[in-house]
Amino acid sequence: MPFEENHSNILNTLNSNGIKLDFIVSPCDSPNWTENFNFLKLGDYKFCIAVPINHPLAKKETISFEDLLGEKVTTITTGDSKQNQDILNKIKTICKDVEIYDAPFFYDINVFNKCEETGSFLVTLECWKDVHPAFKTIPLTSGETIPYGILYDKEPTQDAIKFLEIIKKVIAK
Repeated sequence: MPFEENHSNILNTLNSNGIKLDFIVSPCDSPNWTENFNFLKLGDYKFCIAVPINHPLAKKETISFEDLLGEKVTTITTGDSKQNQDILNKIKTICKDVEIYDAPFFYDINVFNKCEETGSFLVTLECWKDVHPAFKTIPLTSGETIPYGILYDKEPTQDAIKFLEIIKKVIAK
C-alpha cells in the first residue's frame, strides 16, 4: 500500500494502529522503536558501502574500513542504533581522514542522489543494493549486521495478529 514516507512521520503512520498501516518491514535495533512498537525479527542484513560505479573500489567484492581512507562517506551520525553507531565509530577510528556526512534516519532515493552529486560513498545495507544505478553496493569485510523484521503496533488489530501468527509458523519451519 503506498503511503507518504517521509522522515518525520513514518512512525506516526505505523502508530495509527491499522488505520493507515499495520506493519513496516525494516531494519531495526533502535531501543526507542522497540519500546514503542513490537518487533518480529525475520533475519539480519549485512552492512555495505555503496560506491560510485566509476570509482576504482567498485571493482572490489568486499570493502574494508581501510579502503575508505581519504574518501567522503555518508552515514547516520545520530540516533539510537548501536550497529550504526559502531560503524560510525570504526570509520572515525580507522579512517581519520574521511569526510563524514550525516544521513537521515530513513534512506530514500534522495539520499542516494545526494551521494551521487557529492561523490560520497554511502554506508548502507545489502537489501538496498539495487536502489540506485550509479552505485555498486559492496559488503564490509568486517561482517557487521543489523536485524530486520516487522514493526507493528503494541496493540495490533485482530487481522494483524492472524497475519503475524502465519509469519511465525513460517519462520519456525
